Amino acid sequence: MPGPVRERRARVSGALYANEPRPVKCFGASDVTMRAVMSGSVSTKFVSTLAVLVAFVSGCGGAPPAPSAPLSPPGIGAPVSHHRHELHLPPVGPTVSVELGNERAEIRLAELPHAGPTVPLVEVWKAAMPNRDPASFDFDLFGSDGFHPGARPACARLLNAGELAAAHLDVVTHDVSFDPILQLPGCYRVRAVVRLEGIPIPSNPARADTIATAIAVAPPACSAADWSTRRLVPILRPGKTSTSSQQERPGAAEHAFESECTDAPAGPTWDSPNRVVIDGVELALSNAAPAGVSRRGWPGNQCAFDVRAADGSGRATRLGPKEVPPFTTVSAVVRLGSAAWISLSFNGYASEFPRGGNRVVAVDLCDGRIVWETKDSMSNGGLLLLGDYLVSPYGFTNESRHVFVLDSHSGNVVQRLPVLENICPSTRWAPNWHEGERCDAPGQTVGAATNPRVEGGLFLVDTNTGSSSFEFR
Repeated sequence: MPGPVRERRARVSGALYANEPRPVKCFGASDVTMRAVMSGSVSTKFVSTLAVLVAFVSGCGGAPPAPSAPLSPPGIGAPVSHHRHELHLPPVGPTVSVELGNERAEIRLAELPHAGPTVPLVEVWKAAMPNRDPASFDFDLFGSDGFHPGARPACARLLNAGELAAAHLDVVTHDVSFDPILQLPGCYRVRAVVRLEGIPIPSNPARADTIATAIAVAPPACSAADWSTRRLVPILRPGKTSTSSQQERPGAAEHAFESECTDAPAGPTWDSPNRVVIDGVELALSNAAPAGVSRRGWPGNQCAFDVRAADGSGRATRLGPKEVPPFTTVSAVVRLGSAAWISLSFNGYASEFPRGGNRVVAVDLCDGRIVWETKDSMSNGGLLLLGDYLVSPYGFTNESRHVFVLDSHSGNVVQRLPVLENICPSTRWAPNWHEGERCDAPGQTVGAATNPRVEGGLFLVDTNTGSSSFEFR
């Protein structure tokens, strides 16, 4: 048995990685189990067995359908050596240990049939225990650091056969994922799995019924955000007079799926996990289709993203071709309750990307809908939420640079302020300034407009050498 269980840290550079496959679009095992249990027309054991059988026959328990573009790195299916996990968990080897009492088998994941980066977890069990019906057992998972779901109150109960049939295991990372229809708490999604353990179901019918019906537990509750337009007055003006009552506030700037979705001299690469979590918002790369070349001659993709609350509440929202132009990816995410604001940007001149980009999209995570989006060329340097105001800087080299102050509820522009470098050097980011050198001349010849923040009672954004300072009205 593993040593003392310790709670894993789930955030690395602001992002939580969760390599989950996209939803299986079929009448899955979990759907069968839920409908049968709710109808009350069949026994618990029959329901569990039926769930596994349907998953096997229909393909719902198999690997998820192949994406329209290869979203996994090449080499999946080849022998796997020890993999060091993105969350800095102890490394995993090519095998998973499957245990049942005194029985134990080591299963090499890459040798199991699979299409794509994952294998069905039920197939791991079948390979180890071919004569043991999974419907007769509960299941527990253990990560390389000793973590298992029972360490969290929300995941105290063991997994049942229907849930096992709706689970997949990443061949390389050993991260487990489940069909979203189950709406299981996130603590069941064990990362770096090294052991699958089967436990015989006790003969107590009441307990068995409780476990079988657990699939139908309601997801976490949520409330839609208030998106009604506000009457907002300007809050910023150029200047250096600090306001002591203004608390320090860092801005948000966290890129996701950059190598898959932007243009590059050698074209896209597949370096990112399929899902990331930023500020409580789960973003899944649902498609990456070839989009030709940008005007600077670099090939790239047009991506689509599925957005939802990381706790499983609410509904997913698809950001498709209408919202995400070619060569554009996620560059910042800010969330408040069920409201989320996402910056979608590219790295280059606007003239090199004639189909647009550098915009903000507002999403209601509870209702699962896009509420509003800005025009192009309004966001590529991060986001900062200040009460009812959403501040979004934009700038790239010789193009006009501005700070846009928006009504976060409606997207209406409250202010459009030019970026004028008046602090030298920047305290945060000055890639083109060196000791003893002067900063760029003030005015619109400065470079970027990035890192929005409240610092020292001022609102600041950074340029290539210094910062542009704004005082609060």
